[in-house]
Amino acid sequence: MRQHAVLLSCAMACAAPAPADEAFFRACEVERRAALVNADGSALARLMQDGAQYIHSNGEVDDKIELVARLTSGELRYRNIFAEEERYACSASACEVSGTQKLDVSAGGRDVTLRNRFSVSWLNAGGACRFVSYQSRPVEAPAAK
Repeated sequence: MRQHAVLLSCAMACAAPAPADEAFFRACEVERRAALVNADGSALARLMQDGAQYIHSNGEVDDKIELVARLTSGELRYRNIFAEEERYACSASACEVSGTQKLDVSAGGRDVTLRNRFSVSWLNAGGACRFVSYQSRPVEAPAAK
């Protein structure tokens, strides 16, 4: 009987964790985009894990401190971010968000509109959103037929 109780207790405690609620990570994405568009450096710093990398579509890489500084100084300005397509692959503690997006950006004194494929790696850090990496690359125009 004791063995049965131990097995039952292990079955309950050792079970694979339930997948995280996708809605949690969707809210994280909304918050990330709002922080960028609103140039909210404190919100962005709170969302970024220490050591996070932000890889821009032009190949430039910013760490947390560099990205927050560029955003709050106005050197980099996201005027609009519109996700055209999103996919969420979530586990209990992490989520990979990928898709395509259209961005209106000001950088280096130039206003540009970009269409990128992106990927963001999120962690659920005790109920707080933290992203550890972001990367994007331009979506190439379809070849003429």
